[in-house]
Amino acid sequence: MKGRTRKIAVAFMLALSMTITALPDQLLSGLTGKSGVVNADEGIQYTEIGANSQNTDSSNFLPIDQSTTYGFTEQIYTADELNGVTTISAMAFKINKAGDLSATVDIYFLNTEKSSFADSKDGVPLDEATLVYSGRMKTRENGWDYINLDQSFTRETDKNLMVIVDNQSGAWRYNTAAFDVYQSDNSNCSLNVYRLDDLYEINRMNSFKNKLRLFSSSIPSYKLTFNDNRSGTYTKSTLAITKIDIASPQLGGYAFHGWNTDREGNGTSYNHGDEIILTGDTTLYAQWVKMNTITYIANDGSENSSTQDYDPTEEVRLAGKIFSRDGCFVKGWNTDSEGNGTHYDVSASIRLTGDTTLYAEWGNMNTITYIANDGSENSSTQ
Repeated sequence: MKGRTRKIAVAFMLALSMTITALPDQLLSGLTGKSGVVNADEGIQYTEIGANSQNTDSSNFLPIDQSTTYGFTEQIYTADELNGVTTISAMAFKINKAGDLSATVDIYFLNTEKSSFADSKDGVPLDEATLVYSGRMKTRENGWDYINLDQSFTRETDKNLMVIVDNQSGAWRYNTAAFDVYQSDNSNCSLNVYRLDDLYEINRMNSFKNKLRLFSSSIPSYKLTFNDNRSGTYTKSTLAITKIDIASPQLGGYAFHGWNTDREGNGTSYNHGDEIILTGDTTLYAQWVKMNTITYIANDGSENSSTQDYDPTEEVRLAGKIFSRDGCFVKGWNTDSEGNGTHYDVSASIRLTGDTTLYAEWGNMNTITYIANDGSENSSTQ
C-alpha cells in the first residue's frame, strides 16, 4: 500500500482498440451487463458501463490528467449500473483522441456504500481499497484498450464499486488525449486531482465518469504474426483482443491491400486499425495487387514523356499540366495522338484497366494586354 493517507482517485483507463469477434468460452461467463454483446453473431459478452447514456462526452483529466506530473481519481459505479457483475478480472477504457499513450498507474477497487461524494474532501483513503493492478497502462487512438488485472476482484452485488486510479509516472506524451465519459444520474460521482508535484489535494468534483468495460476472466495472450507474403515476418505477443497497428508494408510495383488469414486471400480480411479477436496463435498475410502504369506522351514532336503507377481497384487522378510549350497549354488527355480517342480532363479522377497511354491535347494561349491609360506608355501582358 502506498503511504499517502488521503489519496483519492477514481477511474481508470485503458482502451485497446479492437473489434470483438470470438473469445474463448471462459470470458463469457459471469457477466450480464446492460450492453454486453460486442457482436451478437459471435456471442461475445462483457459489461459496458455508460453505453446506454444519452449524455456522453470526453474528458482529458479522467481517469488521469495527462498534462501534469501526477494525477489521482476516484469514481463510483452503482450496483444498478454494474447489473449483477460479480468477478472482475480484466477491464478497458475508451480513448477518442490523440495517439498512443502510456503511463505507469496503480488501480484500486473498493466495494462501497457510497453513491456520491459529499464534497471534494469526501474521498476514500487508499488503505481501504484493494490494489488490483500496478504497471503500465497503454492506449491506442480511437478505441478500447484492455488490461488483465494482477488479481481478480470479487464484487459484493448489493454495494457500489469505486475505481481508483493513481498515476505515478508523470505527464502523458500528449496533453490532448481524451477519454469517453458519460453524465451520471448521481451528481458528484467522481473526484480528481492533478498537481505538478507529489502533494495531492483534491480540487475537483464531477457529475460524470469514464465509460469502461469489465470481463469476468483474464484475457489470454497469443502470438500474432504478420507475413508480408514474400520473405519477411514480424511476430508479437498480444492479448486475444487486439488491433492491427503495424505499419503497412511496401513492395515496388504493387499496392498493399490489407491482411488476410489466408495466404491467397480466401480467409478473413483486416485493414490497419481494425480490431481482431484471436482464438490461438495467428498469422496474417499481406495482400498485394499489381499496379498498372499510365504513360503520358507530350505529343508535341518531342520525346518527352512521364509515367504514373496506379492501383487498378481504385480511381486514379490523372496528371495535370505536366508538359509546357511556348504559346500553348495542356487542355486534356486523349487515348489517341490525333485526338480521336477518349478525352479526359487534366487532373480528372477516373477508372482505368490495364496499362494505358495518354497523349497531351494542346490548346493555344491567348494574351491580355493591360494599358495604363494615363498618358504614359506603361503596359503589361498576361
